[in-house]
Amino acid sequence: MKSADRFSPSVRTLVLVAAAFVVTLAAADDVKGPIVLEKFGSFFVGGKDVAVPYRSGRFISPTYEQPDVLKVDQMYVQYMIPMQRRHRYPVVLAHGAWHTGKTWEETPDGREGWVNYFARQGFSTYWVDKTWRARSAFNAQTINAVARGDADVSTLPNIYVTGRQGWAAFRFGPSFGVANPGVQFPLEAVDEYFKQLVPDFSEWLRGSPVAQTYPAMTAAAEALLTKIGPAVYIGHSQGGAEIPGIVRDRPDPALFAGVISVEGGACPPVEDAPLYKEIPFLYVTGDFTDPPTNCAPFVDALNGLGGRGTSLHLPDIGIKGNDHMMMLDKNNEQVAQALIDWIVKEVEGRNAEH
Repeated sequence: MKSADRFSPSVRTLVLVAAAFVVTLAAADDVKGPIVLEKFGSFFVGGKDVAVPYRSGRFISPTYEQPDVLKVDQMYVQYMIPMQRRHRYPVVLAHGAWHTGKTWEETPDGREGWVNYFARQGFSTYWVDKTWRARSAFNAQTINAVARGDADVSTLPNIYVTGRQGWAAFRFGPSFGVANPGVQFPLEAVDEYFKQLVPDFSEWLRGSPVAQTYPAMTAAAEALLTKIGPAVYIGHSQGGAEIPGIVRDRPDPALFAGVISVEGGACPPVEDAPLYKEIPFLYVTGDFTDPPTNCAPFVDALNGLGGRGTSLHLPDIGIKGNDHMMMLDKNNEQVAQALIDWIVKEVEGRNAEH
């Protein structure tokens, strides 16, 4: 006897309708098919040991007052290695200020993020929680020492936060609740998006001369690229603004197969163009803004040296409505494909020529 035949006709009908609904949902969710991976996992890179005289910012118990040696400045890395790798170089995704690796994983309205898209296209895909953020521990002694009275309050790290101000800053619209015409961000899920935002230990806001980069982030990025590189390094916003400092520290094609700055504030300075001669460079901007003024001079200088530089304003190729958080937009896969097209042409194509 079939399982549904054990019920009365009315109950049997309900069971069959429910089963059909489940099947329909499964089919809808599985429209792209599974992502078949050789390996999925995570690891840490970088970090250093620091000795601390106590482990708490205030007295708790003798257990927590003892000196210790802590590991700080390490960076958490997650990855997906597809079973069928169709591209030679892996990609590394580094998020922006107030964000974490969540940026790349899933959109606020539940669609697949860029890590899924790149893995589906056959890229080994790595994404990080940058140093001093989320699963990458910060040095609590910078706060504990002040709480204990052993350090001046001026030594406290700057903890920068944002919330609804991000609506205008990220170009969803001119003010909270007011949308830019045709904006692609899923505004119906903006509350879910705001849940992603976290405090940012932004030492670069103190006026660092090194292109807004954390020394810890530079070291961690180099450690990651040394482990898996050469790779295409993709930095968004603050993550893109850190690229010039990271490349300046190690302008090595053995680390960087290419670099992509997604609205990273500005292109590198023109005088740095020789560092990118063997490192293809792409700067990407969305809608409701213009490319930074220094991008055209930098790209011209790089190309004049025989390198490969591109400034891509998405509306110029018919991709419209993208705000600062384009990896979360409704057309996020279209944007990702534009980046992949550039990688195939300028990174893989260049190396094929060589």
